Amino acid sequence: MKIHGIEHVALTFPAGRLDAVRDFYSGLLGLPELPRPASITTPGVWLSCGAVQLHFSDDPTHSPRERP
Repeated sequence: MKIHGIEHVALTFPAGRLDAVRDFYSGLLGLPELPRPASITTPGVWLSCGAVQLHFSDDPTHSPRERP
């Protein structure tokens, strides 16, 4: 199998941190925000990073892990 590229990456963030995610990726890094389908009701934001999209969504069970 040959991989030709990546279309999107889906990431989660802790509940209630949507503004922080948007401020960092769109505000600070300048990634343009993309429209999300109306059928997706979970809070989140989609951003464009060149040919790749970053899809961030709220996850109330999100628990960042410590790196050793």
